[in-house]
Amino acid sequence: QATQQNAALVEEMAAAASSLKGQAQDLVQAVAVFKLDDNGDSGHEVMSALARAPSSSVALLHSHRH
Repeated sequence: QATQQNAALVEEMAAAASSLKGQAQDLVQAVAVFKLDDNGDSGHEVMSALARAPSSSVALLHSHRH
């Protein structure tokens, strides 16, 4: 029984690790839009990225401002 529980935990942890890896990749892409150009004129890129972002991401950004 302990072996079965351990095997189940390993499977759960592997699934969680895979999910976290995907979320980390998504976060890297989301944060990449905030890197400034040498001339510092990337505000339009940020607004464009926000326009393309899923509404849940935009709502998350707004919730952290308040």
